[in-house]
Formats: sequence, C-alpha cells, structure tokens
Amino acid sequence: MDDARDVREVVTDILAQDGAKVTAVGSAEEALTALQGERPDVLLSDLAMPGKGGYWLIGQVRALARRSHTRRRPDGLHRSRTPR
Repeated sequence: MDDARDVREVVTDILAQDGAKVTAVGSAEEALTALQGERPDVLLSDLAMPGKGGYWLIGQVRALARRSHTRRRPDGLHRSRTPR
C-alpha cells in the first residue's frame, strides 16, 4: 500500500518479476477491504500517509488476525481465569 502511484507501480513490477502475485492499493481503507478476501504472505505498507496510514492498517490487520484465531480455536482450548 502506498499513496504514490509511481511507487506502487515500481514495487509491483519488481515483485511480479520474481513471480509474486501482487495486489497494489492506494489507501489503508482499500488495503483493509482487499484483506477481507485475501490472506497474503507479505504486506508492504507506507507508514506515513495522509488520513489513515500504515500504523492504522497494522492495528486493523492485528485485530483481524486475533478475531480469525479466536474463531478457529476449538472450544476446549479456550483459557479462562478463575476468580480468587
């Protein structure tokens, strides 16, 4: 994710030359939408962008991972605290 189109194009070309499947987007919101349907091996992001940037996106990705992990965990593996 990068708001600069020329940067996105260069990075996409470099990665694609090595056989990577690339989804390039121009905003954190677009990236989050793309991540709803894809689970990439690698996420590259510009951190300092206007509006919601890379730091916001990282927080959202971590939240998605936590929700996904919780949903896939069998009931018997949930931990609970016992009040003292």
